[in-house]
Amino acid sequence: VVASAYRLPVLDGSVAALVSVFAPHPFGEFERVLRPGGRWVTVTPGPAHLEEMRPLLQGESQRKAHDRQQRRAEPPEEANKATRLRFQLELTADALHDLFHMTPIRWQKGAQVHAEEGRTVSVDVWVSTGVRTCQRG
Repeated sequence: VVASAYRLPVLDGSVAALVSVFAPHPFGEFERVLRPGGRWVTVTPGPAHLEEMRPLLQGESQRKAHDRQQRRAEPPEEANKATRLRFQLELTADALHDLFHMTPIRWQKGAQVHAEEGRTVSVDVWVSTGVRTCQRG
């Protein structure tokens, strides 16, 4: 099935659990598809996620990056519970190259990967959970 997170191809109130990892998390759509008591889990980037891979920015780009870091400093406000996980990941040169090319970082102006020998990158994520408590009419 090919679909959008904003219009999931499932019936209203038919899902017991929903997981969104590094993807959009439209909570209104989560509410639509979750049954009462259904749970959602999201994994979203924290402010230092993959910071070693990001380009050095100046001017307007630097302000946008700062705004992004501020937004990521807290978990989604819809969460009932959230845990911030932070650790270092040691990558081979090939793994670092693959990671760079699967993230949106590769589209940022000035972004490039120097992975001749690999390196350590920061993983900084929020694992957040919520429960559908409202009844739909």
